[in-house]
Amino acid sequence: MAETSSERLERLLTALEQLCAQESFLIQSDELAEAAKVQQRLGVLAVEIPTLVEGLRKEKKLGQQLAARLRMVIATQEKTTALRSAKSKELRAALDETGAVSSRASRLRPVYGRSPYGSQGPKPSALDASG
Repeated sequence: MAETSSERLERLLTALEQLCAQESFLIQSDELAEAAKVQQRLGVLAVEIPTLVEGLRKEKKLGQQLAARLRMVIATQEKTTALRSAKSKELRAALDETGAVSSRASRLRPVYGRSPYGSQGPKPSALDASG
């Protein structure tokens, strides 16, 4: 027997709920590359679910339980989006700070000049001969 639209929506919602939980966990764990992979998988579901929901609404077959699950998934995604945005701001600030430190260091380099030994410092043999 073929899967009904309601059954398909329930199955996709279950997958969406699991992926949303994974994405949130990965973002909180600073596993951003993995979170991006999960987000791509979420995108596939985000294309089909609205179509199914719209069809079920037109047929007046979208039950209260499915509607409640949809609201919960949407709320979870909104929280994850806020978390992702906060993490992005945090990373941007850290990157800006790193850039500022690098810029200050490059401005100081001419003031102190170059080491007579180059970037590698004194040679061990030079230290042994003088000591």
